[in-house]
Amino acid sequence: AKMVLKPSSSALFTGQQVYLDRLKHYFTIQNGNGIAPWRSLLIYGLGGMGKTQIALKFSEEAS
Repeated sequence: AKMVLKPSSSALFTGQQVYLDRLKHYFTIQNGNGIAPWRSLLIYGLGGMGKTQIALKFSEEAS
């Protein structure tokens, strides 16, 4: 069995709930048969804007 280790989001992470809510909505939209389609998303921006922290926080909340 594989063990996957991922970094944790920062304990100081705050103020990005709008983006987390958008990600949750995007990845939970279901089609007519009740099955969520496979989706991918690109998060982009200048360095230091918090892209990695948003992705880590979302992955923690979604799992």
